[in-house]
Amino acid sequence: MMRIVVPDCLGDAVVEQCFAKHLTAFSDVSIHRDPPRDEDALGERLATAECALVHFEGARITKAVIEGSPYLRIVSIAGAGMDCVDAEAARARGIRIATTPQAAIPAVAEMTVALMLAMARSIPSLDRAVRGGEWPVLHGFDLAGKTIRHSRAWRHRPACRPHRRGLRHAGDRLEPEPHGCTRR
Repeated sequence: MMRIVVPDCLGDAVVEQCFAKHLTAFSDVSIHRDPPRDEDALGERLATAECALVHFEGARITKAVIEGSPYLRIVSIAGAGMDCVDAEAARARGIRIATTPQAAIPAVAEMTVALMLAMARSIPSLDRAVRGGEWPVLHGFDLAGKTIRHSRAWRHRPACRPHRRGLRHAGDRLEPEPHGCTRR
């Protein structure tokens, strides 16, 4: 069985739980919640690892860390970027690097909707005013009956398909499902 190490969960219990949930089928797993104190500590955590699962915002896997990890065969990055791994050093050692760009799709979609709602209701302006001691009344605009233009991303990314987000597709429009209705 492959030895899997998650060397850094950014000090976040939620990140740790997420990794743990997805690794239950594996018996030889080591998950570290807190960031390593330095490069040497990261090297110690990965010294016996065959697979390192890292968060794109976590500790950087440098050439020195790679050289001190003789069993390392693959680094899988939770995220789309590769800045957290010295790719040249990894390639020189024959270590594969994998990313998970699809993992962020739901979060990006949710954040997009949140930002649209924030703008429709002037939440940034209201927040600034309230923090400054004011209590203004600003009227945003209603989203009911509005059309949202999109990039048709779900044609290539099934996780983005409108019915998975409670939306109906009408040509080049996304419309909310009627309240209380489910997809037919």
